[in-house]
Amino acid sequence: MLQRLWPVLLPSWRFFDTIGPAPRLEWACSPPGAAADAPVRWQEFRPLPERRSFAGVLASLVWAPRRNETLFLLGCAEHLLEGHSAALETRLVAAMRDAWLAGDLPGAARGDDLHVRIVVTQRDGESLREHQAWRRLISAGAAT
Repeated sequence: MLQRLWPVLLPSWRFFDTIGPAPRLEWACSPPGAAADAPVRWQEFRPLPERRSFAGVLASLVWAPRRNETLFLLGCAEHLLEGHSAALETRLVAAMRDAWLAGDLPGAARGDDLHVRIVVTQRDGESLREHQAWRRLISAGAAT
């Protein structure tokens, strides 16, 4: 009996094979037809709030569908960076397009083009360097 309870009481932490940089999902809008290298203002997709109430933290332990979806998309981003998969890329682009059309991206206009990217922060000696690992454009015409 104790042999069956032991893994529950002291779980194995061997699922961390390697610890690598965590990807961040960002989005930006630009006018339709703008140059692909035109400067845009990148924003993090669904950033965590700086402060949360104790009741909010307790409630999120039971019900947090938006946060769960965000974690799923970040997991898709990690797997996409490990090895290209058309299905993961399609799922990530579709979820970002759906969030855009649902008005979940503050300040994003439906008539604009949506840029989506995955950014990885890496240590370069003593400093941190951001690297754009993946980027896609969702045109305004394709979103309707």
